[in-house]
Amino acid sequence: AKEGQMRELFNEYMKARKQCGQDTEMNYRQVRAALNNQARTIQNKQSCKDVKFKVKVKGGKASITAIPVR
Repeated sequence: AKEGQMRELFNEYMKARKQCGQDTEMNYRQVRAALNNQARTIQNKQSCKDVKFKVKVKGGKASITAIPVR
């Protein structure tokens, strides 16, 4: 994902975590690195060309879901 998209995703994730009462003391670089690693793993396993990320709230908890793009 592009830097601007990553930053937007992170901000959206922090907003969702705050609304859910979850900790928002997270480091952008660490989250970005984890998502980039996850994207590479998914691309290798699923043979997809890209991975999109989406913020979801389920059961009162915010998370980032990976979506393979074929």
